[in-house]
Amino acid sequence: MFENAANEAASNRYGIEYVVIRIRWYGNLSNVLLEGSDLDGTAVSGMKNELEARLVELYKALLAYQIKSVCYYYRNRAYNFLRDLVKLNNWAVNLQYIQKAEDSLRHDIGGFGNQQIRTRLEDIVGHVKNQEREIKGIARRLEEQLRSQINAEDQKCLRHLWSHDPYVEKKRIEDTKGGLLQDSYNWVLGNEDFQRWFQDPRRPLLWIRGDPGKGKTMLLCGIVDSLQKLAPSSLVSFFFCQATDQRINNSTAILRGLMFLLIDQQHHLLKHLQERYVRQGKSLFEPPSAWYALSEIMESLLIDLNDSQKPTCLLIDALDECVNEDLPRLLDFIVKMSKRIPYVKWIISSRNWQHIIGKMETLGPEAQLSLELNANSVATAVQVYIRQKVLELSENKKYTKEREKKIRDHLLVNAEGTFLWVALVCQNLQRVPAWKALESLEATPRGLEPFYRKMVQSISISDDAEICERILTVATVARRPLTLQELIALAETPGDAFEKEQAACELIGQCGSFLTIRDEVVYFVHQSARDFLSEMLTKQDFATGMKEARCHMVRRSIQLMSQSLKRDIYQLSDLSIHVHVVEAPAPEPLAAVGYSCVFWVDHFADLIDGEYNETTGGYANDALVPYIKAFIGTKYLYWLEALSLLRRVPEGVIAMRKLQDISVRSPSISTCP
Repeated sequence: MFENAANEAASNRYGIEYVVIRIRWYGNLSNVLLEGSDLDGTAVSGMKNELEARLVELYKALLAYQIKSVCYYYRNRAYNFLRDLVKLNNWAVNLQYIQKAEDSLRHDIGGFGNQQIRTRLEDIVGHVKNQEREIKGIARRLEEQLRSQINAEDQKCLRHLWSHDPYVEKKRIEDTKGGLLQDSYNWVLGNEDFQRWFQDPRRPLLWIRGDPGKGKTMLLCGIVDSLQKLAPSSLVSFFFCQATDQRINNSTAILRGLMFLLIDQQHHLLKHLQERYVRQGKSLFEPPSAWYALSEIMESLLIDLNDSQKPTCLLIDALDECVNEDLPRLLDFIVKMSKRIPYVKWIISSRNWQHIIGKMETLGPEAQLSLELNANSVATAVQVYIRQKVLELSENKKYTKEREKKIRDHLLVNAEGTFLWVALVCQNLQRVPAWKALESLEATPRGLEPFYRKMVQSISISDDAEICERILTVATVARRPLTLQELIALAETPGDAFEKEQAACELIGQCGSFLTIRDEVVYFVHQSARDFLSEMLTKQDFATGMKEARCHMVRRSIQLMSQSLKRDIYQLSDLSIHVHVVEAPAPEPLAAVGYSCVFWVDHFADLIDGEYNETTGGYANDALVPYIKAFIGTKYLYWLEALSLLRRVPEGVIAMRKLQDISVRSPSISTCP
């Protein structure tokens, strides 16, 4: 019976589209039949009158269907649902009645045999294709109307599903990398591997693989835009992973992002999520069971799309930036779905990691598009990119034609098919006077790692070496991109309250080959930059080592929270107010310590991981214990209040469990004052 309700709603939507098209057709046809014939005579006149009567009857049926549909849309939804269960509306039968009336009219028109009618009918047929485009617009507007009728429970479910806006993230990536240049990704659209994936239903997955800096992310951005144009009737959902941001670096976040965009385009898919959400609420999206529940929901959602034969494309960029413990299960899920559900196509991108190669090999070599094997196409795209970047440089720096040519030629010879190297070199040239550009360029080494090492050396001998190195260290160890205020606080940038932000921006500018600022948030220019610095910290090749860096994050976080946190920090008039209606005051008192509140325990756990001494019953970093005990003893409730205001209480619960686990093994670490 529940299937009846769904089928009735689908029949009505199909009927509306059909009726709208046909009523326009017969509107034009009536002009031909009733006004366009110049024949006379009793027989013809009688045929004409008979046709008029038949046409009026058909119009009545078409209008009755529309009127009945309008009443249906404005009637109580629960009442409609009950009627549909027992098929009281019977939309399919109503449509069959209209089609029979059409058949009868067509038979009479054939007998009428008016040549003038036939000629004008050919003209009308020519307009039908144009009218189909209008109908698609009507269908889209109808879908928007249905979306506006989402009930409060559905809206709540979608709010909890939403974690970030993939479109905003895509725009941020494009802007951070200097904009999306069409000529730099067009080559892939004509590539044989891509075309086979696009056209062959037996090839559901395409893995785009390549070394760092080869332009995989911008390639995915271009493919997303192109698919939305090449296959406008298909559903396109995408996700861009980023290892430095916990919101978008795990398998659960990827499923949530993909699912949200699919439901946003096809609202009826929400039913797969609502069945679980009604029982579990927000906990459905929270660890530790979120992955298992959401992967089952995603599978049922994709099966639904497959059964309805709705073409769907899912794209995931930078799979290698998904946290290690999550990546194997995500790869298993993608491979499983690509084998089971042919109407859903996948594009994924990553570096040439061996364990990813092992998983993808089960799908055969035809599922791979290697950028190294397409080196000529990539090199040509890089050349286009170089010409564009040098042109922009020349306009900004007022290069002479000769200097512009020498810079362009040098980049063309040394780029080695790496977009990122070109982007970083051009960014560096922006900071160099025009007359020193060639000298600076010739001193720049080929390849990403030598380039990064050269930049670190340059920073280490600068006047601001100590603070720049501390900024890079804090950004590298941080578990998500830091806001400017958070970085200022954690790195202890110099200057008074009014000078700190300006100083920080200038110092980050000196670290421009590694960091960039967008919308008051500090990002790495590329994951390879963070990987390079992280490796240097681990090997203690940097100003400090990884252990010292983590120790600084814990100590500085506790210091900041101890100074800032207090009772009723937002000065709320009503302490019983629900946190979701609380608005942060200006200036935001938690702006500089938000990161510390959420992640200080994670840094402490990372610091002592593997350092427990069975003999002494303690940790190598027990020196931090007095700070932690003092903080818990005096600021514990204020910390919980801050987590609540930040909407991060679940992370606080996990943090306390971590501290308790540590204290069980070491009596010196106690969460009690």
